[in-house]
Amino acid sequence: MALPYLKLSGRLDRARRDSRALFAESHGGGHAPVTQGGGPAGGSPGSALAITCRRSGTSTVLALRGELDLASRHQLERELVRAEDVGFDSMVVDLSALEFMDCAGMHALLGAHRRAHAAGRRLSLRRGPREVHRLFELAGVDQVFSFEVPEAAS
Repeated sequence: MALPYLKLSGRLDRARRDSRALFAESHGGGHAPVTQGGGPAGGSPGSALAITCRRSGTSTVLALRGELDLASRHQLERELVRAEDVGFDSMVVDLSALEFMDCAGMHALLGAHRRAHAAGRRLSLRRGPREVHRLFELAGVDQVFSFEVPEAAS
């Protein structure tokens, strides 16, 4: 059964390269500089991800801002696990303010989706910018998630 994993792994590697290329094209060069410190949810030095958590009853919205990559993946995973521990019926991870996401961030979201599905909970994503959403398409996992349109675009 290693074949499906290897196939997805290859797709994710290609998606990472393509996403970096798209990011460089749209931002006039290389990867944006990484700032020190984290957002409201804490974070490791060098992390440029801010996470805001809003709860309403048994619904949770995690809004991400900045860059979701290898350096900030663990910060997101901690917040996802914290929300899972508190419990929710539905969760939306808002990607609309992300500037960049790589395969490490996608891996964290796939893990959260798997755990939510196993627990009978609903996890959906609010679409991110074109460069971010393109990663889902390139990896072939855009059909795995349920996507919502960002509120500003409604």
